[in-house]
Amino acid sequence: MYMSKKVWVWIIVILVVILVIWKLPSLFGKSLGGFGLTSPTPSPTPSSNYVPGKKAAPTAGQTYDQTLAAYADRRIQFNEKCQGIPGQMVLKKGTKMMLDNRSKYVQTINLDGTKVILPAYSWQIVTITTKNSLPYNFGIDCKSDGGTTENGAMINLQALIGQ
Repeated sequence: MYMSKKVWVWIIVILVVILVIWKLPSLFGKSLGGFGLTSPTPSPTPSSNYVPGKKAAPTAGQTYDQTLAAYADRRIQFNEKCQGIPGQMVLKKGTKMMLDNRSKYVQTINLDGTKVILPAYSWQIVTITTKNSLPYNFGIDCKSDGGTTENGAMINLQALIGQ
């Protein structure tokens, strides 16, 4: 079977295009995420610290990754549906923790009657306390355009020894 020059040219062009698409990620050191380009994640900026009854103070120059590492075991992350992850946590009274909004929506977090507003892709460090007797369980409610959850996360607040 004889193929014309035009057919051979098209076969070569198609092979070159396939090779370029296959090698393109390694040329730029980036992943194409399968068949489509991956979208960049917005760079979060820290919002101010929040302590109930006290004026907010700016985060002490920490990046998101530094804050994440510092509060890895004391962090509740809220997704686009306002669900807290992890769903339950045990903390001592007066412990600082990270509230982490990983959604494109502004979220209003209700901590036992105290509201904390988290802009999209931001976080706040809060001090967990209560005037109620300990141990004390309270739910964390969340509202945003992406969803609303009551008791989207639960904190079991324990007394420090000597309290």
